[in-house]
Amino acid sequence: MKFFYSLGVNAYVLGVHVASLWNKKARDWVRGRKNQWEKIEAFRGENVVWFHCASLGEFEQGRPVMERIKSERSCQIVVSFFSPSGYNVRKNYEGADLIFYLPKDSERNAKKLFDLLKPIQVYFVKYEFWANYIFESKTRKIPVYSIAALFRKDQMFFKSHGGFMRKVLASFDKILVQNESSQKLLASIKLDSVICGDTRFDRVLQNSEVVKEYPLIKQFCSTEKVLVCGSVWPEDIAVIAHVLATQKDVKIIAAPHELSESIYSLIEKSIQKKSVRYSGLDSESTNCELLIIDNVGML
Repeated sequence: MKFFYSLGVNAYVLGVHVASLWNKKARDWVRGRKNQWEKIEAFRGENVVWFHCASLGEFEQGRPVMERIKSERSCQIVVSFFSPSGYNVRKNYEGADLIFYLPKDSERNAKKLFDLLKPIQVYFVKYEFWANYIFESKTRKIPVYSIAALFRKDQMFFKSHGGFMRKVLASFDKILVQNESSQKLLASIKLDSVICGDTRFDRVLQNSEVVKEYPLIKQFCSTEKVLVCGSVWPEDIAVIAHVLATQKDVKIIAAPHELSESIYSLIEKSIQKKSVRYSGLDSESTNCELLIIDNVGML
């Protein structure tokens, strides 16, 4: 089964390289990894605690834990990302001593990364289960944790042919899950876990205590009811447009999940209201009915 896992990883990497010829996100994924080893090799850390996050959402789930650990002990936090949408937004995050793209999951890369970082603890956030890195941590007797994990019964771990991935889960020193259903699923394959909830709520609570003012958005919202749609996917747009067709006195703020000219145009075309993008918002355009958030991080 490990052979097929490695085959799948290699096929994915090859697919991203091919897609990079026309897809910007794939191109960022490839280009961002070009000089990662040099960056990691130049880092000289002590008492390193490593967090791996797929993207921005997982980073926000891991962030309360990172900041708590750093406030309570003398250590250095390093953060790896899988996706450009996380790395590009948080590559200058001041709470981490090193931020990098996770190299391809292979035995060789795992050994090399652990030799360089020499972490004392490793945390994988939510859906991140990279076998070679987790096995390497276990082999070196370095505590490795899965935090804010979420499981569904259709995942490989719970299939009859999922023995290899169950071995990956069994290599964690502790699995902290978001809910009871995840805990029950793990119990069904004889794995213990602890319910810790969704750490994203901790981050939302922290954000709520630091009030940010957006005067132009406040002006945009001042006269009418406003529908706010966050992390909008293309499939969501038709549904939103259908609802708004019967609501004439409602403004809308839409924040797409992916930032691209094509998604902005799709929103503008589908939701037939006078529109403006946040990058072009000024006091004169606040009387528009549709505001598109064309940046990452504001939501």
